[in-house]
Amino acid sequence: NYITVSVRNTDMRRSRGGEGRGVWANPPVASQSGQTPVLDEQLRKEIEQISGVEAVFPEMQFPAQIKLGNQQQFTLVQALSADGFKSGLVQLREGQPYKTDDVNELIISDMFLRRLGVTRPGAAIGQQVEIRTLSFDFSVTNLLRMAFGSRGPGLPLSNTTYAFTAVGVAERIGMRGGSLPVSSDVIIPTGAAGRMQKLELTSIWDFFQPGEKNGTYSTLSVKVDSPAHVGSVEEKLRA
Repeated sequence: NYITVSVRNTDMRRSRGGEGRGVWANPPVASQSGQTPVLDEQLRKEIEQISGVEAVFPEMQFPAQIKLGNQQQFTLVQALSADGFKSGLVQLREGQPYKTDDVNELIISDMFLRRLGVTRPGAAIGQQVEIRTLSFDFSVTNLLRMAFGSRGPGLPLSNTTYAFTAVGVAERIGMRGGSLPVSSDVIIPTGAAGRMQKLELTSIWDFFQPGEKNGTYSTLSVKVDSPAHVGSVEEKLRA
């Protein structure tokens, strides 16, 4: 039972699908000033205090290349707060979840490990994993390279590599109920994700929206403890 909360310039309707249900609220929570609140960490914690809410986590996903040893694969990385593991969103078969949101540690799925040639999931615990991200680069140097490069014009993209340590292996990773119903093979803390240069992707609409301010989220997913409480939680979010 999930509710997806987002502040968009475009009025989105409620969507249902799979095990979750999405509610696009504009604004998601009332404010005394009458202004639309931003989806930040403070608001996430306020929503967690609503009766019937089990967990609140940002729907922050981004494409990246993952390298373990000599093997590398392209996948989607999901950002999840350390508190998110307390609600059972991710089941681990090896290792343990990261304890804080600021460490460069990650959880990786056993299926993705097999794609990287690792047959014993426990062998990945403690190993260094490189995450190589893409981001827009509008620097003068890059724009000149695009305009006058020998390969012709291209996208203003750059890449950055970050070092993480694998601390847990998940049986199955997949956040249901979001606006983009995909599974992520790698999960990292929200704080670590916030420091990374990356292309965030929560839905196709993100390509047409202005960049988010630092410390804010484009989407929050709310896990409700029972289907019977979904309606009351929705009402409080829309109040």
